[in-house]
Amino acid sequence: MMRLVAFILLVAFVGSILGQSGGLRLDEVRIDVDVAHPDASDFSDGSSARPMKSIGAAVRRAVELKKKRIATRIVVHPGVYREGPIEFAYTNWKNNDPGNDTPIVIEAATIGTVFVRGSEEFDAWKPTETPGVFTHDWAYSWGVSPNPWKGDREVADIVLRREMLFLDGQRLDQVLREKDLAPGRFLIDERTGRVVLNLEAGSLPADHLIELAVRERLWDQNYENNVTIRGINFEHASTPWDPGDAAVRISGSRNVVFEDCKVSNTNWQGLYVGESSNIKVLSSEMNDNGGQGWGFFRVTDVEAVGNETSRNNWRGHLGGFDGWSMGNKLLSVHNALIKNHVAVENYSRGIWLDYDISAVVLDSVILSRNSRDGLWIEASQGPVTVKNSTISDNVESGIRSTYSRLVVIDNNRITGNGTSQIELDGTGTRVTRDFESRRDLPLTLREWVITHNEIHGPVSISTGQVVKRADWTEFLSHLVIDENRYSGPGGNTSFRILNDTWTFANWQARTGQDRRSSTGS
Repeated sequence: MMRLVAFILLVAFVGSILGQSGGLRLDEVRIDVDVAHPDASDFSDGSSARPMKSIGAAVRRAVELKKKRIATRIVVHPGVYREGPIEFAYTNWKNNDPGNDTPIVIEAATIGTVFVRGSEEFDAWKPTETPGVFTHDWAYSWGVSPNPWKGDREVADIVLRREMLFLDGQRLDQVLREKDLAPGRFLIDERTGRVVLNLEAGSLPADHLIELAVRERLWDQNYENNVTIRGINFEHASTPWDPGDAAVRISGSRNVVFEDCKVSNTNWQGLYVGESSNIKVLSSEMNDNGGQGWGFFRVTDVEAVGNETSRNNWRGHLGGFDGWSMGNKLLSVHNALIKNHVAVENYSRGIWLDYDISAVVLDSVILSRNSRDGLWIEASQGPVTVKNSTISDNVESGIRSTYSRLVVIDNNRITGNGTSQIELDGTGTRVTRDFESRRDLPLTLREWVITHNEIHGPVSISTGQVVKRADWTEFLSHLVIDENRYSGPGGNTSFRILNDTWTFANWQARTGQDRRSSTGS
């Protein structure tokens, strides 16, 4: 009897360890998916010998098992899966089974070898009378998508289109006029139902893999709790520009892990998480997307560690649109850690903490060479902490903030940014709303702590054009700033406050602060 009890305890212990480490749980069903297997079928049993063919069909089966409280692990074998959207079934919707926390894991058998693509291969191109120019039938009439910010910002037609063409995996630029059709560009002619492609001289379509994006979304998870997505690459989604849409869309869900994934070369947003909680985004890349790398809206309890959102907003850049709503945005996010994050060379801001940001920490992030600000903290009640980070060589400010309180800037390297290293902007009071408590929040710039930073540049700290003396006086009365090291060209740095330029000595005298700080080359 004692041996039986010991064996049962051992099994329970091993099962617990395997569950924690990502191994196969003892109480879960495994479904294999292998698009390249000769016997693969979406009607098979999902065994390794008879795997399913599509991820979407496996997910639908997993959802049916979840309804019976049976956990599922979907193991996806290497290959290109041209499918989407992969959809769930609102299991945890309030009128369905909101308390069902049965887990579903979807993971690559080998990380980085599974590609979910929104494109299809296009062959049988026809030559034209112009050398190097070829055409192909085009059955879609998407036109120009609606402007999601109509009345606020004008958006060029090229930004609101969503056709994408890839030549041997490389995205080609789209043009709207035949006279702009240089080698390496393409045109959609909806009037004649054609794609027109200009290749380099002497190159033939048959010599290349040519893919055209035809699916607007790849992953659509709504009201589905306890889901893990691991090791999958998502590419080529032709998502129209809409703040709540993305190639990978997760909404109304809790306890979701998105790990070791890549979302790239999509038309709009790579990853969107909305109205969800307990979200982990780990060791993933959301790079080279047409608008934003990621977007969060009304999300609580976020752990985002080891990620990258770089080189995004290429579509906006084609039409000179890099400000409004661009910048790897978090909006109405409470209790979040963003750590070891990289956001470089975006055609926008590096990270944008939009309004209603509370209990958010940025730790050891790199925000560099972005075409606007490195970091924008906008109308947030805080606390917001930025520490141990490098914010450098951005075209505009390193850190810009408007109407935000309880901000800590500690132990960072803020250097080489174009207009100012730290810019403080906004006049009077702005009212936003806490999405959890539903309380109105009248916000001004106040209660900042700026300590232990290396701040290098011609302008260290500045106020924006609309800041008035009363705003500055209010901000200064709640400011703690000390133990920083300032430097600039020739050992000089300046502070541009209320349209006046101060030296470091002026700054110390007029603020009464930074007494233990230093300046020099």
